[in-house]
Amino acid sequence: LEQILGEDAEKDGLSLVGGGLDEEWGTLGDRAELAETASTALAACIAAFGGLTPNDVRATIDSITHSCLSSLYVHGDSSIFVYSNAKKSILQLGMNCVCVPWGDGGRSNIGGIV
Repeated sequence: LEQILGEDAEKDGLSLVGGGLDEEWGTLGDRAELAETASTALAACIAAFGGLTPNDVRATIDSITHSCLSSLYVHGDSSIFVYSNAKKSILQLGMNCVCVPWGDGGRSNIGGIV
């Protein structure tokens, strides 16, 4: 989520546009790759262990996914979402969260934003 929002780096005056190097995380492309890898791993965990995941963990994943999708909706092409692989992995995570039921039989509340 930190990699997607990037607001702290912008406040510090670090250039994230045009492949600039962020002191802590690398280029914008590196940040997109990190977000892609993390969201792909979470999507795989939800797909494989969805009903077995504790509800508090699942709620945290859903909350993070909602924040990422909200950022995609609002900021679109002005963040790491200029990279299609990052968009795809976040959307896949959202799809997995919506399609795989919770352990108690409930469903995710992020269906509207996906």
